[in-house]
Amino acid sequence: MISIFLETPIKGEPRKLIINGETVGKNSELVTKTVELLDIWWEKIPKEKKKKINAVLTRKGPFYNPTKEINEAIDLSYVVQTKNYVNEKYIA
Repeated sequence: MISIFLETPIKGEPRKLIINGETVGKNSELVTKTVELLDIWWEKIPKEKKKKINAVLTRKGPFYNPTKEINEAIDLSYVVQTKNYVNEKYIA
């Protein structure tokens, strides 16, 4: 299991990335390996579940009385947001 934490910065500063308790920099071996594992994880998610996750990511506003599937998609969307952020900011 991998632990990923993005520190909440002062407004305008980049977020510090901590993987398994270790602060990492751009293109470090640990970042590269983590992104590879996240990509494998994403590829294994069924297409219908991906659609729900993507719907959550693009939605503006709250979900009222979400279904069990939407709640799961909301939870998984945090992983996808982190994956996207790390890809954008930590992989050159």
